[in-house]
Amino acid sequence: MDVLRHSPRNIAIAIVISLSPVCAFAQQSAPDQSEREHGDGWRVGWADHPQMEWRSLRMEFRGQLQAVHAASDGPIRSIESDTFDIARRRFTIDGAIGRRLRFQAEAEIEHDDPVRDLYLDYRATRAAQIRGGRFKLPFGLEENIPHARLEFVRRSLMSDRLAPGRDDGLTLYGRVGRIGYQTGVFAHDGANARPGRAARVFAGPTVVGRITIQPFRGAKTSAADLEMGAAFAQGTVPEGYPAVRGRTVLGASFFDADFWVSGLRRRIGIELQWRPGPFALTAEAITLTDERRGQSLERSDLPPFSTHGWYISGSWVVAGAKRASNVDVPRAPLFGGGWGSLQLAVRQEALTFGRLDVRDAPLVIHRATSIPGSQYTATTAGLTWYATRWTRIQANVVHERLRGALSEPAPPSRVWDRLIRFQVVI
Repeated sequence: MDVLRHSPRNIAIAIVISLSPVCAFAQQSAPDQSEREHGDGWRVGWADHPQMEWRSLRMEFRGQLQAVHAASDGPIRSIESDTFDIARRRFTIDGAIGRRLRFQAEAEIEHDDPVRDLYLDYRATRAAQIRGGRFKLPFGLEENIPHARLEFVRRSLMSDRLAPGRDDGLTLYGRVGRIGYQTGVFAHDGANARPGRAARVFAGPTVVGRITIQPFRGAKTSAADLEMGAAFAQGTVPEGYPAVRGRTVLGASFFDADFWVSGLRRRIGIELQWRPGPFALTAEAITLTDERRGQSLERSDLPPFSTHGWYISGSWVVAGAKRASNVDVPRAPLFGGGWGSLQLAVRQEALTFGRLDVRDAPLVIHRATSIPGSQYTATTAGLTWYATRWTRIQANVVHERLRGALSEPAPPSRVWDRLIRFQVVI
């Protein structure tokens, strides 16, 4: 992993990268740049992104570079303290063949598992579309928002730990009037639930379904953007220790699920998103339940183990854009006659493992009837500066709090984290 040591010089380098004059030039010239035709019918151009077209084949090329600086009063496991971590270097090809076929391929450069998205879409009608390949399960509102459009440096802990993430599968999806739906089957229950060690278990074939509704869609009021939804996912985990465990924002362990599970794994989620003008409100809750069939000392069934999480966040576009939905495209970008756009955001979240009312740990916790619980809560305040439509700088302050039964060695119960992210998305 490439790391830039923390110093004023390297901070300046990161800022220069984020505010690259190349991006500024593209920002100014892209809307006016016409397509150029080459031999044999090839055409190249730059609208929102570099693109290429040949007969019925159209391709769009995108890239993402991200550097994150982290500092904390507590332990950091995910990246080193007082460094800039070049966390993401991604390349994406998004294309179409004719009017009905669309494909996407996305890879992470210099990564152990470079392939992220690799799928093919077929659009029969707006109400019935099919997607097959590797992509995110249609579960979790925040989990399915691209990093380039997140209001915070990192997703909520609930989304990182309880939403499934990517896997190989097939989905049927579409929209009928005010109602949208997604349903499918996947090889497993997503990369977010994969274990770091082989001793941890995760679900096999998983079915998932999600439905959303915009009750005021088409109305001439600010309520037109209001969307609510619910999702369900189910698979079966073999006997073993579950891979879903508690980690803080910066990777410190606070809950290790060292008890046996076996049986169905169910996820239930509800979500809400509303973006009236410059304001945005997002809320989500997820419950993950693992059965413990035949896991008592007498081999009878034990009560299921449940993990609950929720968050609520709000944001406000202070300047540079009229709506929260297009804050990443400032009206007057840097190097284009203005200073970009500015957005403030705040988020409150909680994640609870097990039962907090269980005080005394049993002698054999991995066969216990009730699991002593841990609760994580955090408050995040953030500022995002969209210098151009492709460059942004985010700063977050996070106050994390822990209570209940904690893994050993136990991390501090109260910690302040400071995160800065420099991002270029072309």
